[in-house]
Amino acid sequence: ARVLGIRQDINSAAMEAVRSCVFLSFSTRSPGVKAVSLYREAWGIFRNIFLEVGPSSLPDIRPGEFLQQVVKCMVMEYEAEDSRFDAVSVIKTKQLLLPHLEAIPQVEMDGFHLEEESKLKILFLLGDAYTLMGHSSKAKSSLEEALELSRRRGDYQMAAQVACKLGSTYRHLAMREESEHVLTRALETVSEAQGRDKRNGVLEADLLTILGSTYRDMGRLQESIECLQTSIAKYENLLGPKSSSVAAAMTTLGSTWTSLGDNFKSKQLFEKALSIQEELYEPNHPSIAFTLGKLSTACVELGDLTRSISLLERALAINRSAYGEDHISVAIVLSRLSNAYRMLGKMKMSKNLAQRALQMTEEIQGSMHPGVATSLELLGSIYCDLGEFNRAHELLERSININSLVGNGSHFLATASSQSKLGMVARLGGSLEEARQLLEVALESREEELGRDHPGNCDTLVNLGKVYHELGLLTKSLLTFERAQKITTNLYSHCHPNHPQITFVSADMARVKRDAGELDEAIGSMERAIVTYESVLKSSEDDSLGYTNTHPKYASMHAILGLMKRDAGKLDEAKRCLERALEIQDKIVSPQNLMRAETIGNLGTVHHRLGKHQKAMDAFKEAIGIMRHLRSSHVVTSTILAATGILLEDIDELQKAERNVEHALETRIKCCGTVHPNIALYHVILGRITSKIGDTFSAKSHTRKAEIVYQALIQREEEMSKKANVELNVLQDWKYILDHID
Repeated sequence: ARVLGIRQDINSAAMEAVRSCVFLSFSTRSPGVKAVSLYREAWGIFRNIFLEVGPSSLPDIRPGEFLQQVVKCMVMEYEAEDSRFDAVSVIKTKQLLLPHLEAIPQVEMDGFHLEEESKLKILFLLGDAYTLMGHSSKAKSSLEEALELSRRRGDYQMAAQVACKLGSTYRHLAMREESEHVLTRALETVSEAQGRDKRNGVLEADLLTILGSTYRDMGRLQESIECLQTSIAKYENLLGPKSSSVAAAMTTLGSTWTSLGDNFKSKQLFEKALSIQEELYEPNHPSIAFTLGKLSTACVELGDLTRSISLLERALAINRSAYGEDHISVAIVLSRLSNAYRMLGKMKMSKNLAQRALQMTEEIQGSMHPGVATSLELLGSIYCDLGEFNRAHELLERSININSLVGNGSHFLATASSQSKLGMVARLGGSLEEARQLLEVALESREEELGRDHPGNCDTLVNLGKVYHELGLLTKSLLTFERAQKITTNLYSHCHPNHPQITFVSADMARVKRDAGELDEAIGSMERAIVTYESVLKSSEDDSLGYTNTHPKYASMHAILGLMKRDAGKLDEAKRCLERALEIQDKIVSPQNLMRAETIGNLGTVHHRLGKHQKAMDAFKEAIGIMRHLRSSHVVTSTILAATGILLEDIDELQKAERNVEHALETRIKCCGTVHPNIALYHVILGRITSKIGDTFSAKSHTRKAEIVYQALIQREEEMSKKANVELNVLQDWKYILDHID
């Protein structure tokens, strides 16, 4: 056939190719490497000739018979490959088979019909190959056709096998209801036929495993657990306790326990599944990579980030070896690595990995896939941590839009998740009342479904605590952070008693205490938080959690301590703390960054109090320039404008001072509403400035407005009463003076 093909004797070459295939099919009980290679070559000769000259030039060939032989060979090759545990070889073989499999239906469409059984096998193999390559939409089409054909033939076993593949494919395409429908229908059929074939028990367990995953995606977590526990019991009874199917079902069950917030139970299941797989498979098997990825997620949730990164790097190497660089499994591992590095504060590496994962996911799964929404959310969170809020806002809005269109996850979690993200976006944009409403509704939804102390509530609690703080609702803020700290301590203390995630919540609480007037306690709490974090950095290598001295929250702790020291009158210490914070931030964020703007502005206030007016003004100008580049209507903008106004007041540029503080007041009202401690403070400052200008009417007006705000604060916030009363008494003395100026 080779020689004739080279000589362009087309008809004879095709005939010899067919004879080669027929001979090989009869001479081998199972296709050895040489036989499969020859068969594939013979098929290639025939296919090339057929596509070039068409069937009319091959009068002596019966393509239908030829196709049957090719299908037989490829099915045998698939079965032979699937029985091996050298997964990389299996994947590469199936990659080579894919174009041949795709060509067979094309040949058949041109008039050479396969037997139904052969056609069904080809469609099933195509679906399997497309799934393996990450082409879910193509897999769906092939498997739906295979399912229809198997049902028409009355082949319930084949229909159930196809249903397993198709149910899984529907899951990957976020078609959860369709997945549930096809799986439950197949389960009913298999259950009815249980007495006819013992293999049905394994098939039923396969269907239950996929259905358990589907229920998890839909948020029906208890149903998921029931399905998966049943499937594991069936596998252990039929296949033994250390089969690959048991390991796969354990991994799926572990994911459900992760969704329920029991990360210790999920970690135990992942480790048990990994132990089974490592006994069964070669070290580079993709199933091992999948379980490594799941185990890494549990380690991240439990705070063991160093181990998580080590597991993910191993999984990434396996997936790249098995699938190549451009595969969804590689993108998923890259996203997980990005999140682990983000939690460690290694922001540049985290951002690069997240951007690559997003690009790959969009190219492979399409721009509106739930996986893209997840990647966008991760990248948006990274930009949020970096203080680039415009970019974060854009990415999170895209994520929300995708989730709302495709219904990512269960209905309650999708709604709560979207509300929580929208709340974060609103907070970043300075719309604090809107953020408060969204986060409160999101938290209520999560608590109703997951319970009050579920780990999944922690991020929402922390964000809500920050919103309450920025709104001046300090009691609510402290109570919210206390809840978050309780959950965080329960979650992370098993990994390390002084885990940084616990420390970060303590630092947030210290910041609230400062604004509540408990300055000495706040300073002590923040100093302890910094010492605790640094003790983790100095841990021995065996005890290290992987955190660094360039973590954004470590910089933030120094910046907040600097403010506290400033308020306590310890200006040199305050200056050192703020300069240390800025030094860290300059290493990890861009120059046009909100964190830098806030730190530079606060450093300006220290320079002002030290009498270094020009340094202070330079700092304020730089900070305002950054805020204008980012988003001018932000609480940080109002704070810097007010500080600039006070400096201008001190150097007798009263008209400029008045304009800056008025702008600060407008910005703060836009962000926080009219009842806020800083609103009262800005009215007091404006009253003082306008009095110096000689505008007694405006001075009295601002003073009356400040009085109204303080009275509202006394009624609204218990812990504000004492501080507001003191301010109100001072204000009334000032008002008395103003009333007698004339």
